[in-house]
Amino acid sequence: MKHLFSIILISIIFITPVRSKQEVKNGNDLVHKMHEKYYKKWYSNLTFKQQTIFYKEGRVSKEELWHEAMQIPKGLIIKIEDIHGGNGLLFKNDSMTVFKDGKAANKMRRVHELLVLGFSVYLDNPETTISKLEEVGFNLNIVKTDTIDNKSYYVVGEPSKKQFWIDTEHLLFTKVETHYPNGTISTTEFMDYEKLNEAWIAPTVIFYKDGEIIMKETYYDIEVPKKLPKNLLDSSRFSEMEW
Repeated sequence: MKHLFSIILISIIFITPVRSKQEVKNGNDLVHKMHEKYYKKWYSNLTFKQQTIFYKEGRVSKEELWHEAMQIPKGLIIKIEDIHGGNGLLFKNDSMTVFKDGKAANKMRRVHELLVLGFSVYLDNPETTISKLEEVGFNLNIVKTDTIDNKSYYVVGEPSKKQFWIDTEHLLFTKVETHYPNGTISTTEFMDYEKLNEAWIAPTVIFYKDGEIIMKETYYDIEVPKKLPKNLLDSSRFSEMEW
């Protein structure tokens, strides 16, 4: 009897982790799992400065300083070079507005998949996240596990079209890859994750086109303020907004 109990106990120890991974049958399951893990732990406010380096043919072509503030999942404001100035970007309500000299120079609908997968997935309603991911072209019915450099990942989406990678241990977004009809392949990686209170932040983000680096973001002076300005994402007050 003791021998039988030992066998059952050993089976539970070794089989349970496998079953845990098998619970993710599709992208919908994964979104729910990510949300459940960090829902009351993830930060809702985030500010940082960003060194933005642009590359052309493997060489640095331009560098900029970006000041950024997020109210998750509401949106993101970016001031380019001068936090007191009127140049930058505003992401809000699944749209992107480009500001030049304090005026909206261009506005378009854009579901920012990096904001969704890297931040709002942990706070937003899972069904909202799922809807946004489907809108930008991810096939959430396709999921597999893959091992890269001895680390395990969930890979969601069609390999020939659009996929994203989530590490199985911490359920953090690490990469997205898009294959365009003209043959171009766009890849973005979140790197160097570090703890931020009970959550995480990836202070390095690298963008590639056809395997060649085109932009690198490095975050610093990262803070999680209890409050941000009430009208932070008000487009009519973009120029005057500071934090």
